Amino acid sequence: MKNRKKLQIKIIGLVLCLLLIIAAILLLALICQHLWLLFFVGPLSFYALYRFYFGSSQERKQARERKAAIKAERRQWQDHRFFPVSKRGRAAYLILCFEESLKFYDSENLDCWKWLLGELWKITSTWDIDGWVGRVCDASPETVLEYHSYQDWEEHTKKVGSWCNLNEEEFVSLQQLYRRNKPFSSVIYELYETILDVITLDWGDLETNHTPSALSAIEQAQHLLTEHGIHFPQDQQALSFIMNHRDGHYGEPFDGIPLSSILMR
Repeated sequence: MKNRKKLQIKIIGLVLCLLLIIAAILLLALICQHLWLLFFVGPLSFYALYRFYFGSSQERKQARERKAAIKAERRQWQDHRFFPVSKRGRAAYLILCFEESLKFYDSENLDCWKWLLGELWKITSTWDIDGWVGRVCDASPETVLEYHSYQDWEEHTKKVGSWCNLNEEEFVSLQQLYRRNKPFSSVIYELYETILDVITLDWGDLETNHTPSALSAIEQAQHLLTEHGIHFPQDQQALSFIMNHRDGHYGEPFDGIPLSSILMR
């Protein structure tokens, strides 16, 4: 059976070669009769042959390398306990980690964080992932603290052909919140970034089943909590729900607010 398939492949290859030779002969005959075609056909033919042989082989090579990298990454992470958990579930877990850091460092001012937490928890219920990423990116400490004022930020976004996903009141409120918490800001900021990373590290056209590359964000968050003596999320009911929200991608939307240890206080 295998020998028959090999023979068929060889025959198809020979037929294609013969067709190419015939086409080349006909083209040469046509050019000999109309030399002016050489100016147009010559460069295009060389370019077409170059693209067909070198371009396609390079693309095939890149595709093979990407597949091999995905398989290796999948083997590396497939035993991770969050591997079967949906992207919404992973984000929910990281938001719980973020809340633990807030309780550890800023327990007396948790109400000040409720608006931001409400925005973060929307990832569990929205289908507008792009919109969520846009608002959460704009609300990040890295973005908000980069500008002196909302007007500076607005002017910059206009120059680069973008727009602001926050209004002035939201921006100013976040800027005051972040500036007030500078003594312990680095831990909170890094945990905030992991929430974004677990969604965006493997996103859009690059997204693969179970998005194994995004699991590094969970490892990073757990390392930060351990390093700074912050408790891991303890609500077993919330954790059980998250671990059982399984899907290769986002999974079905759910209301994450009841899982919050701060918003439900």
